[in-house]
Amino acid sequence: MQTTPLLAPAFQATSGYCQLDGFVSQSAVQRMCEEANLLRQQSVGFSSTNVHNLLLEAETNSNPPASPRAKVFHSSKTLVAMSHLPESSLLRELYADSAVRELVRQCFGLPRLCCSADPHGGVYYNFFDEGDTLGWHCDRSHFSVNLILQTAEGGDFEYVPESRGLVEEVETWTDLEKDLQSNKIVPKLNAGSIYLFAGNASFHRVSPVTSGTRINAILTYNVEENQRLNAYTLKQFFGIGEDAAA
Repeated sequence: MQTTPLLAPAFQATSGYCQLDGFVSQSAVQRMCEEANLLRQQSVGFSSTNVHNLLLEAETNSNPPASPRAKVFHSSKTLVAMSHLPESSLLRELYADSAVRELVRQCFGLPRLCCSADPHGGVYYNFFDEGDTLGWHCDRSHFSVNLILQTAEGGDFEYVPESRGLVEEVETWTDLEKDLQSNKIVPKLNAGSIYLFAGNASFHRVSPVTSGTRINAILTYNVEENQRLNAYTLKQFFGIGEDAAA
């Protein structure tokens, strides 16, 4: 599979965000979209709705009602786990490519990087249908890698660089929302674009899809070897119980 050349020094992450357009060819995009849709037609996707606050905390009752941390968001999406991808999957091939992994490592200045040991969450397809969204939040993980395969009306990725500290600086969600809306960056992402994002430090969201379906792939890498998703994440987002997690 053809990807853009490895030019990591020229693509160092700026403000926690790095975007490479045309990272994979349109023929590769088409093949992955066809695979993703076929798998979904086979009913292997898992749809979830998650209630959370800005810091992905499920419990917000201990916060003053008007505080930013008391604001509740509802996020929804459908995932197709890596365990459902055929061994011949082009997405698997991309994920295992050492050149891609080296690009991510250099971009974030990491000492080392390896593929996830999780058989379900290493690399997977992510669908946002009409009405689906990811509310404003900061990630628990320090970085993420997203490959855009199909765009939709709405479903825009929006972020505010280095904004995590704002949650402690303002008194109300109304004030914070004004800051986020006035300072947000909305990159132009097309099918075949890949973006690397330090989501732990910056509030971000995916705006509600108003028409069509947004499809992207998540590539999960870890600094340490043998890292797996915890039981809660597997159950909540992949619909996989402990008996099937191994």
